[in-house]
Amino acid sequence: MQAESKSRKATVALVLAVISLVAAPALLWAELIVLYLGGWISSEPGVQIFVVAIVIVVICLALLIVFALPVAALLVARRARREITAGAGSLSGSGNVKAAQVVAGITVAALLIGQVYFALMAFGICSFDGCS
Repeated sequence: MQAESKSRKATVALVLAVISLVAAPALLWAELIVLYLGGWISSEPGVQIFVVAIVIVVICLALLIVFALPVAALLVARRARREITAGAGSLSGSGNVKAAQVVAGITVAALLIGQVYFALMAFGICSFDGCS
């Protein structure tokens, strides 16, 4: 009987998923601050267009960073699942793969909801008090 070894990719996927879950609220908070600062800066008279462009670039970079971690976790989990399946019982870690997929999926869903809410805030439809 062969000893099963743990898939490293499954462990990496789970670690990425947990990091994304922990980091997502902080990154969303930073994005919200930039969004409000961008609105404040752009409403001032005499503000150059490049300042507004810089704020938009910072928001886009924050979006990329926020979504990169859970998407990376999902991709690594997918590869780990293939590796475990191809291993024909010689590799374990399917529990880690499933946990990584669930955590990363929940994180992506929460991030998408947050981004929709931020977009509604940017258009003046919603605020911290709710949507009108």
